[in-house]
Amino acid sequence: PQLLAIGLHNGSVEVRNISQPEQPPLAISHRITSPHFEPVTAIRWIRIAGDVGGPAVITPFLAISRAGAVTKYRLINSPHLLGFEQQRLQRAEGELEGLKIDRPVPAASLQANRHPQCLELVLDPVQADIYYVL
Repeated sequence: PQLLAIGLHNGSVEVRNISQPEQPPLAISHRITSPHFEPVTAIRWIRIAGDVGGPAVITPFLAISRAGAVTKYRLINSPHLLGFEQQRLQRAEGELEGLKIDRPVPAASLQANRHPQCLELVLDPVQADIYYVL
């Protein structure tokens, strides 16, 4: 099958077989296994040994949400995705290093939201178990 993982705006993840688009999703995440309700911003399939030219192994994938949660999902023999939270990123506050530039204070301060804004997920090309979140 040709699988496509889809991250939805409500935080859930679906896996569909795009060779049969009229069929329902193969698996869907649920609140029990992935209690996130923020939009999923990136998904990356994890390549394991034997993927290309080897036996048919369905690989796991990582998904990140705007709330800072990195979750690893696996397809199991069920209509549900098996998800395990790998880590939860927190927003860091501090002062930037470098040259100090004096600027006038803006009339209205720009407030950032409480989420770390995980926008991109990159897998390390050499180490299969390392990923970077930007």
